[in-house]
Order: sequence, then C-alpha cells, then structure tokens
Amino acid sequence: MDYSAPRVMPQGRSREMYGMDAAVRMDIMNKKASLSLNVRNVLDSRKWGGVTETNTFISDFERQWQKRVANLTFSYRFGKDDFKRNRKNNRNQEPREDQGDEGMF
Repeated sequence: MDYSAPRVMPQGRSREMYGMDAAVRMDIMNKKASLSLNVRNVLDSRKWGGVTETNTFISDFERQWQKRVANLTFSYRFGKDDFKRNRKNNRNQEPREDQGDEGMF
C-alpha cells in the first residue's frame, strides 16, 4: 500500500494519493513450477489531482491512474536448482594462479 499526503505548492495544492497492490504465489508440480497472481490498484482508488490558483483562473482537476489490473503468471523451472549451493562453494575458493584477473572485480 502506498500513500502520498496532500501538498501545498506555489500556485495551489495537490490532493492525497493512495492505492494498494497485492500478490500471491503458489509452488506446484513438486516446486518445479509456480503460479503467481498480481493485482494492481486493488481498491480502484489510485487517483491524483490538485487545485491551481492564479489571479485570473482556478483549475480543479482529478485524474485516475491505471484502472484495476490483474496478471496471472505461470513459471516453470528447467534443470537443477543448485545455484545457491554453487554460489556458496565458489565464495570459499581461492582464485587459481592460471586464472589471472579474469572475472575478478
């Protein structure tokens, strides 16, 4: 959830803005795949606006950002999932002399 308070500006003021997003993920197929559901602007309330005042006119406006949007994503993981183990093993290894400076920062 996000919230921006109203602000006073040199020629007027902005209105508050708020909205809420939500997401859920579920591993399936023995953790080889996952389904994710992401919903933006859950309450359909993400709007912004303001009032601009000068000596000759007043502008009062309100705009709605994106309407409610949902995404359903299916992800499948191919091959072995041993990235964490390899990364841990590589940290403990000293660079070999024949490697030179390749890959070093």
